[in-house]
Amino acid sequence: MQEETYKPVSYLQTTLTELMMPSYANFGGKIHGGILLSLMDKVAYACAST
Repeated sequence: MQEETYKPVSYLQTTLTELMMPSYANFGGKIHGGILLSLMDKVAYACAST
């Protein structure tokens, strides 16, 4: 039987950095919804793959 090994929380920490370009914003300075959904997809993948 194989023993379970646990990783410390600090080992599982993930940091994503994204440069916000002016083209991502509308005329009011707010980020477009599609860009925000794309960022959320990237975060979901990073969380699911660890």
